[in-house]
Amino acid sequence: LNLGGPDTLDDVEPFLYNLFSDPEIFSLPPQIQFLNKPLAYVIAKVRSRTSREGYAAIGGGSPQLGTTMKQGEAIEEAMAKLGLHARCYVAMRY
Repeated sequence: LNLGGPDTLDDVEPFLYNLFSDPEIFSLPPQIQFLNKPLAYVIAKVRSRTSREGYAAIGGGSPQLGTTMKQGEAIEEAMAKLGLHARCYVAMRY
């Protein structure tokens, strides 16, 4: 399981919002937890421009899913050579 990444430049801001609104990733103290989602919204808005530029520089999206799928295929092939027929499944949280 991996956190994933945006597939396209249009996905950058929603990805950042999902990331920073996840209490497993970022959580405020209980007294002010009602601010988690509004703060995630602000962080996503502020960081999206810079993040979009970064993703644009590497092809317009995260290479993480494609790379992880290729790793899974390579593991399946390596195991098949050993006589073990297994399936690899890729999971991205966002």
